[in-house]
Amino acid sequence: MTVQTLSPDPIVLERRVAVLEAENIQLTERALGAEQRLVRAAQLYATVSQLHQTAETDEVVIVVKEIVANLLGCEEMGVYDVWPQGPVCTFVDGIGLDADRFGTLPPTHALVRQAIATGALVVPADPAAEPIHGRPVSALVPLHDQGTVCGLVVMFQLLRQKPKLDAGDQDLLEAVAAHAGRALVHARLREATR
Repeated sequence: MTVQTLSPDPIVLERRVAVLEAENIQLTERALGAEQRLVRAAQLYATVSQLHQTAETDEVVIVVKEIVANLLGCEEMGVYDVWPQGPVCTFVDGIGLDADRFGTLPPTHALVRQAIATGALVVPADPAAEPIHGRPVSALVPLHDQGTVCGLVVMFQLLRQKPKLDAGDQDLLEAVAAHAGRALVHARLREATR
């Protein structure tokens, strides 16, 4: 008796290899996506933790600047105190901005009014559509504590390799909005009691 071995059809094998390669690519993409979400969650945790460990107003502002520059890729930004009576937004510190030119924000500017009135993150679809002091606006991040806007971060120019903010960036900005505002108010209270 002769045993015959079946030689697989090369076309069938090629198709099976192609299917396996496609599945491998999908699994790799899913793993990378999960890894990116894990990294973003770690960044959120570190951000919130760092904000709540600061004791001085200047330290809170420095942490906010580091987050915006390093984690979000912004090369021009300003941190403003918000005094709701006006509202008046006065420049505290920033990156890449002329403090004289950007010393205050125009209180009648639609994006500034929206951010202060709603207390919600504002990310314009077209940064160049409503510039502030001639600069395109990537985002306005109201810093709030217990429903009161106490500060505003205005992100102007992002890095060239980052054309716009994505959903993960917006999650990080919302965490900054909630926690930096509270850290800022608490630092001011500690400073006032000294």
